[in-house]
Amino acid sequence: MLRVKSAVALLLLGVCVLARSVMVQASEPALPPSPAAPACAGDIVTVRRIAVKPPATVDTYLRNMDVHRAWYRAHGFVNNEIFGSRIVITDPATGRPGYSSTELIAFHIRPPYGPNTTTVHDPEWIAFHKTYDEISTIKDQYQVCMPKNHGG
Repeated sequence: MLRVKSAVALLLLGVCVLARSVMVQASEPALPPSPAAPACAGDIVTVRRIAVKPPATVDTYLRNMDVHRAWYRAHGFVNNEIFGSRIVITDPATGRPGYSSTELIAFHIRPPYGPNTTTVHDPEWIAFHKTYDEISTIKDQYQVCMPKNHGG
């Protein structure tokens, strides 16, 4: 558990943590600014640590993210990015690094905000959210401001 929390902390290093209840403005289509969103000289990103419920796997979760992404594309939102990253862990028995089979980090960069985004609950939206609920639990969630230029 400590290693997973350390991994999350490292992922967020150099990123300004915003309030969990922040609503964000998308750059597509033109939407009114959220009065709750502070200025961000980068990209608003939703970062989640996800626990996968057996018998589902990390791959099952990643496939559902593909459906989630496709929903946004089908509704005209093309500027946001949705993807998952496997967490590197150390096998306590061997001391060797590997990937967690039960947890991952999910990222939603520039999540759209406003009418016809997350407020539309059409059958496809309901289906992929139902799958998320069935196969996973959100362990931690943050809204962060990720700098455009992070020193690279």
